[in-house]
Amino acid sequence: QGFNLGVSESLEAIREEIRTKHGVELDTRRDVVEVITKKQDRNHIMVKGSRTSVHDITDRILFELAKKQYRHLPNVWQKNSQTEICYFVG
Repeated sequence: QGFNLGVSESLEAIREEIRTKHGVELDTRRDVVEVITKKQDRNHIMVKGSRTSVHDITDRILFELAKKQYRHLPNVWQKNSQTEICYFVG
C-alpha cells in the first residue's frame, strides 16, 4: 500500500531554504539527500569555505513529514490489524 506524502516536496523545501538562508544552490534533491545522510559532516554544507550546519532546516521540515507519516499508521493498523512493522520509503 502506498501513500503520497510529499517526500520530494520536503526535499525541495529543504533545498529552497538552504538557498534562501545560506545562498548555496544544491543542484538536485539527490544533493539534499547526500547532505542529510552522509557519514561525515551530516547536515552540514560549506558556505564560503566554512562548514555550516543546516540541521535546524532539515530537522524542522523532516519532522513535519514524519508527523504526516505517523498520522497514517492508524489507517494501516485498521486495514491490517496483524501489522507489526510499517515502512515508509521515499
